Amino acid sequence: MQYLKPFVILFLVAVLSGCGGPELYVSKDKIDMGRTRSQETFKLTNSGGDKLNWRITDDAEWIHVKPFGGRTGDDTILVMVTIERNKLEAQKYEQKINVSSDGGDTTIILTAEKVPNPVVLMETSMGDIKLELFPEVAPIHVQNFLNLTRSGFYDSLIFHRVIDGFMIQAGGYTDELELKPARNIPAEFNDSLHREGTLAMARRDDPNSASSQFYICLAPRPGLDGRYTVFGKTIEGLDVVHEIGKVETNKGENRDAGLMPNQPLEPVYIEKMNILVDYEPDE
Repeated sequence: MQYLKPFVILFLVAVLSGCGGPELYVSKDKIDMGRTRSQETFKLTNSGGDKLNWRITDDAEWIHVKPFGGRTGDDTILVMVTIERNKLEAQKYEQKINVSSDGGDTTIILTAEKVPNPVVLMETSMGDIKLELFPEVAPIHVQNFLNLTRSGFYDSLIFHRVIDGFMIQAGGYTDELELKPARNIPAEFNDSLHREGTLAMARRDDPNSASSQFYICLAPRPGLDGRYTVFGKTIEGLDVVHEIGKVETNKGENRDAGLMPNQPLEPVYIEKMNILVDYEPDE
């Protein structure tokens, strides 16, 4: 995958582990380890002001130390940290860094926690659906979806394509079948699977033609895996998703030339979309 690291917030707490060990503090307490970088740098400074020759002990192999800004004095070092993505699968990860100096030994505990994924509430004419988004695997799609939601783009649009046992699709048309324009975004195919409740982007033949239209799966669709961008899942309201999937649509004996194929005969609306949990985009 293009983006291998989740977003993390890092808190460093100094814990004295020996007599006379000086207290440390860290100048940065919120770090984005995420989207394009695998390393982050911390400035460690002796809070007592004494000139001490800080160094990282040999057992911390994943730490690299170099002078800060050429040199600012022996009381300051830089620590460059790399955290592997699989170490954060359990949401929280701790690593001890042993630091020694002329004044004694100190252990710094590095704690990494995943930032919660963004969540959007979709209020439909048939009930509410809560969606969790996956910026870790599809950051461009997630940001596009959140931007459209913020602007009110999706409000009052219809589910224009519903296929029982397959998916429900919305995000493009008014009840007058007017297509709302939106910019195209590049594909972000990933390893997420099309399962019941999966949220993904619809597109034309061009892989980079997704814009605003999305679909929610009613059942597993392995044939779509790796071909369409999955960027979220249903976390509440799956019953509403299936209820929409059961409405009568424009096909067979109900065929109406004035409607699109598989369009519900009675409109099902997205009444409003609200962001419940947001996230900070790339600068």
